[in-house]
Amino acid sequence: MDNSGNIFREVNEKSDIVKVIAYYLGSDAIVKAGKKYKSICPFHNDSHPSMQIDPEKKFFHCFSCDAGGDTIKFVEKYAHLSSLEALRKVCEICCIPLPADISSYHEKKDVLREKFPEELDALSVLCRFYQLFLQSNDGHLGRKYLEERGIARETIEHFGIGFSPFDPTIAIRSLRNLGYDVPVLERAGILSNSAELKDRYCGRIMFPIRDNDGHVVGFSGRKIQESQDGGKYINYPETELFRKSAILYHFDSAKESARRDGYVYLLEGFMDVIAMQRAGLPSAVGLMGTALTEEHLLALEKLKVEVRLLLDSDEAGQLGEERALPLLLKHRIPTRICWKFDKAKDADEVLTKEGMTELVRQAHRLYSPTMFLLGRKLAGRKALEDSKDLEEFIETSRPYILAEGEVSRIKDLKAIAKRTGLDSDTLQRLYSRPNRESTADQGTEKSFRPIRKKRREGQNDYSNVRRTFDVQLAGRYAAPEAFEKLFGYLGEALHLVIDKEKDVLYREEYGICFVLPQSREAYETFRKSRMVFDIEAFNVFADLVGNIYLEDQDLLRFGKDEYDRLLSSLSEGDAGKGEEDEADPFDLDGLEGSDVDLGVDEKAYLSQIVEIQKNLTQSWYDSRKFQRSIDLAKKLFALRHYDDTRSLRKSSSEGETREERLKRRKMVQEIKKASQNI
Repeated sequence: MDNSGNIFREVNEKSDIVKVIAYYLGSDAIVKAGKKYKSICPFHNDSHPSMQIDPEKKFFHCFSCDAGGDTIKFVEKYAHLSSLEALRKVCEICCIPLPADISSYHEKKDVLREKFPEELDALSVLCRFYQLFLQSNDGHLGRKYLEERGIARETIEHFGIGFSPFDPTIAIRSLRNLGYDVPVLERAGILSNSAELKDRYCGRIMFPIRDNDGHVVGFSGRKIQESQDGGKYINYPETELFRKSAILYHFDSAKESARRDGYVYLLEGFMDVIAMQRAGLPSAVGLMGTALTEEHLLALEKLKVEVRLLLDSDEAGQLGEERALPLLLKHRIPTRICWKFDKAKDADEVLTKEGMTELVRQAHRLYSPTMFLLGRKLAGRKALEDSKDLEEFIETSRPYILAEGEVSRIKDLKAIAKRTGLDSDTLQRLYSRPNRESTADQGTEKSFRPIRKKRREGQNDYSNVRRTFDVQLAGRYAAPEAFEKLFGYLGEALHLVIDKEKDVLYREEYGICFVLPQSREAYETFRKSRMVFDIEAFNVFADLVGNIYLEDQDLLRFGKDEYDRLLSSLSEGDAGKGEEDEADPFDLDGLEGSDVDLGVDEKAYLSQIVEIQKNLTQSWYDSRKFQRSIDLAKKLFALRHYDDTRSLRKSSSEGETREERLKRRKMVQEIKKASQNI
C-alpha cells in the first residue's frame, strides 16, 4: 500500500506555514492581515503584497500569478526541491519528527557508500583527525597561518579545514590502530606507498574535498612554510572515489543556498570559494582548476538556478568563461558573467586586499553573455567598426541574445548600437535572420556526401582514413602514416560514436589540434577565432598548448622541451609530476597549474599525437588552409548543435520562411566550397 500521500498530509498538518515562508523570505516580508497574512509573491515580479497566507488551512495563494499550494508545495516551488526533499526541509524548519514510514521512500541510493564503506569511513575519520589536530597544542602553527589569512573559526568549521602533523607516521598509525587495513587506505588514496606507511601531507593545512553528495573523497594540502619540501599544494591522487572532473568544490553545501538564492557562482579555486563564503556569499562552487565537464554541467542543470561565471580575471580565466558559455547554453542553463575584478586576479585576492564589502560589490556587477562577448570582441577598442568583426560578433552572439528576456535584449541592443553605429532596428533585423552557422535544411545530409567522399578519396592534406591502429605501436610508423592511423583510432580512444554526420567535423578538429603546437601564429589564429572543439579532450589539449605559449612570449613553435612538457602533463598520475606540484594546482596561468582530467585512453591517445609532432622535420602549418579549416569546423559545430540554438528562437514554432531556407542552402554551399580548398 502506498502511504506517501498520508506522509505528506501528516507533515503538512503539523507544519507552520508562516514560519516556513518567513524562513525563506524573511519575517519582515510577511504582514498580518486579520486572521491571515500577506506577503510579496516571490514567484512573479510583484510590487505589492499579492500573496495571501492562511495559517489555519496551511495554504498560500497569489491573486496575481495564481501560484498556490500547501507548505510543502511552497518549499518545493521556491527552493526547487523534489517533493521528498521539500518534506524533509519542512520537518527541519518546524522541528517535526520525520514520519516512521518515510524510511521506505529513498530519494537516492548511495551507491558509493555501498561499494566503498570502509574507504569512505577511513577518509571521514582522517578528516576529523586533521580537524582535531589543528585545534590541539601541536596545531598552533596551522592556526597561526589561518589567523594571518583572516580565516575565522566558523569558516574553518564550515569547510572542515584541518592540519596534518609534521610527523608523517602519526595519522596513518592512528588509522591502523582503528582497524583500517593497508589495502583499504590505498584504495581510498590515503596511502601511496604501502611500504612506508607515511602521510604525504605532513605539516600542511588540510582542505577536505567532498563529492557532490557530501562524502569526503580527497584532500588538498597547502604548505605553511617556504622551507617545506614540495610545491605550494599537493594534489590528491585519482581514485575510484575521487575524480576531480566529476566534483564541484563546495557543491554539497552550496546547493541548498543556491536554490534559495536563485543563483550559484562558479569560480576556479577552492580558496576563491572560501573567500565568497567569508563575504556572505555561500552559493559558490569551484572547478578546482579543471575545465567545465559534462558531469559538472549535469549537476548545475539539476539546481535549476542561474550560473554566475566568476573565473579569474587573467586571459586564461576569461577564455575559460568564453568556452563555458556554449556548453551552458547547450544545457539551457541561465547564465550571467561577473565583470573582471579591479586590480586583482581572483576573489581571494580581492578579499585580502579590499575586504568583504568590496568583494560583494564586485561580485554583483553582472552582465549578459552577449555583453561579455561584445567586450571580448572589442578587445579594448571603443567601437566595433570593421564589418567582418561585426558580422562575426552577430553570428556568435545570436543564440545568447535570442535566449534573453525582452528587457535584457532591448538593453543589450542599445549597448551594441552605441558601439557599432548601427541603430537598434537594424540590429533587431540582423539578429532575427537565420544564423548562417546555426541553420540546416532537409537537404543538408545529402549535401554533405560529396565532402565525405572527397576526403576518403585522398583529395586533401589529411586524407585516406584507416580504421585499424594499435596505439602502443605508434612509434613504428612514419609520422604522416601514424597521423592517419591515429585519426582512425579516434573514436575508440576517446569513446566517441563517429557517424557520417560527425566524420567531417571530427577530422577538422583533429587536424587543427595537431597543428597548434607547430606555430604560435596557428595558436593565435585559433584563439582569436573563439573556437570550441566538440571533442572535449581537444579543448584540454589546446589549453595546455596555449598555456605554454602564454608563459613564453618569444616562443614561435614547440621544440623538444615543450613537447616533453606536454607529454609529462598527459601521463598518468598527478599531471605527470608525481604527488607534489611546483605550482598551485588551482591556478591556470601555467601548464603545471592545469591538472589534466582525462581518462587513461585519452591521455595515451593525445600523447601519441605529441610523439608524432616531435618527430616531424617540418611544420604542416599553412595559414590560409588553417583559417579555412577553422571556419569550416565552426560552421559544422554550429550545424551539429542547430536544434539547441534554433529552439531558443521564438519564431521557431512558426516554421521557416522561403527566404530562410534559401539562406540556409547558401550556407551549405559555402561549407562545400570552403572544404574543397582545405
